[in-house]
Amino acid sequence: IAVETNANSASLRVDSSRLKGRISVLFAALDSVKDGENVLKELALYIISAFVKPVLAAQLITRDDAESSTSEFNVQLSNDSDTTPTAEVCDLVLSIVAFVSRVLGDRVWVDAALTELAQLVLHRCYLQRIPETRTELASFHKTVDTLSGFEATLLAQCADPSIEWPIQTAVKRLDELFVERQCARALEQSRRAAESTAFAVYKMDTHQEWSLAFVQATVEDPDTKLTSSFAQSIKEHPAAVFPQCIISESIVGTVSSAYRLLNESMQCNEPGLAQRLAETAQNVLDVYCVLFPVVHRQQLRKVPALALQFFNDCMYGAHHCTILGQLAATENNANPNWSAVARKFFDSGIRHVAELAESESRELKSL
Repeated sequence: IAVETNANSASLRVDSSRLKGRISVLFAALDSVKDGENVLKELALYIISAFVKPVLAAQLITRDDAESSTSEFNVQLSNDSDTTPTAEVCDLVLSIVAFVSRVLGDRVWVDAALTELAQLVLHRCYLQRIPETRTELASFHKTVDTLSGFEATLLAQCADPSIEWPIQTAVKRLDELFVERQCARALEQSRRAAESTAFAVYKMDTHQEWSLAFVQATVEDPDTKLTSSFAQSIKEHPAAVFPQCIISESIVGTVSSAYRLLNESMQCNEPGLAQRLAETAQNVLDVYCVLFPVVHRQQLRKVPALALQFFNDCMYGAHHCTILGQLAATENNANPNWSAVARKFFDSGIRHVAELAESESRELKSL
């Protein structure tokens, strides 16, 4: 068995000509050896590790039929173009299995090796592509069907019919993985917003009136619509106004993310996942409130305008935390941490303005 791989191609060559049909006798003899099953397992895992893994690591995979032969399997690899569709990846893996079975016999593919192949395809075509929006989720079901069919074909060769099917198990968790991806993305965006040194400003031309229209503008985009239950809660909530001022684009984006997560929680049918989304909505605000003054400690002390803008950010965050907490309570997602995060915003803003005033006072007294 010879394997050659590089950035542009991979080749699996099996020279079985000298065996002259005796390979089946050889494998049958392994039945009488204590570790015969492990020999077959290691052989299959070697092929997977040396050939299949490098192939599946490339973005674009194309079988080179012109150069492939009865004893050689060749593929062209590339990371500079589009990604190979899931259906083609599945067909390629099944072709590799068929090739090895033809030249070495299907006994090579022990259950552990077949499930390892399923895991590799699961990672490439499923776990790395979990959708982040409802629109993506709807189209992702085609990928799920393709992967399920692939696994059924692949694992039909298993000797143990009760073996766990990794793709099938992961598919059952699609809603959970979808929510996890949404939450992880929102928390990462909050962290980046808090750490950003751009300090881009958002100027309110007028007082900001909190209303159904405001929340729709905040939440809705081509992939997201305001849920009817959220809209009804907003209609029942008293109007609120935040005064005209200058705040940061970072806090505006973080607040918008919190509204989207709470909106998403209200269309989630699984109570545990709905609670996870609602908790993440407050966590993205908490992360911003805690992280920003730590990362930008020196700038807040040296630049009065930034400290005053951060004060406005904190009041804006506290304002919306209070409203979001009340909306969450109407959907039986009441969590006292909303008021705690609002208080944290308020206290942080007051503290930094007080520090600024004290610093300016010392500066004046030193003149």
